[in-house]
Amino acid sequence: MDHRRASAKRSPSLSRLQRHVQQIGIGGPFRDTPRERRQRARALEYTLGLLVPGERKSRQPSAGRVPSAQYEAIQQFITDSPWDWEETQGRLIDLMAREATGPEGLLAIDDIPLIKQGTKRPGVHRQYCGVIGQVGNCQALVDAVYLLPGNALHRETLGWCFGIDLYLPKAWAEDPERCREAGIPIPVPGFTR
Repeated sequence: MDHRRASAKRSPSLSRLQRHVQQIGIGGPFRDTPRERRQRARALEYTLGLLVPGERKSRQPSAGRVPSAQYEAIQQFITDSPWDWEETQGRLIDLMAREATGPEGLLAIDDIPLIKQGTKRPGVHRQYCGVIGQVGNCQALVDAVYLLPGNALHRETLGWCFGIDLYLPKAWAEDPERCREAGIPIPVPGFTR
């Protein structure tokens, strides 16, 4: 059987994913104005593009996986649309707590290193980078993931991320001008990894 067909049979349908994403209320509460209806549509398209199978999860390939999505509209939504991420994250945690938890579940906290060039991107610093196994120029994201081990019905472990944040090295946290230039809100709490 063709690998793409096998993958398509195992992957959830776009309409099924869309129902789940709408249940979460991606993008937070929107009033019923034309502008906010467009924001809600872009939030849904962007989220679906990240969830459907595909190798790269950046904006352009993600937008290409959703028939109604347009890259420029997704780009504008991500960079310019205000939305309440904390409320959306809270809705997601509530939904997943109802749908996908159990007494065997556990919490895993880990860092995700992202190799980066330059010094202007938020959090980029010479620090230990697990991807290359040494100190290098990278960003680090810290995530909290809930893991539910598989059972007789579902052999694979289920995992869902309910929190992720950019780790900001001390050199960044102590430089308000650098943070301001990178769009990082001031004051910045300092944390250690």
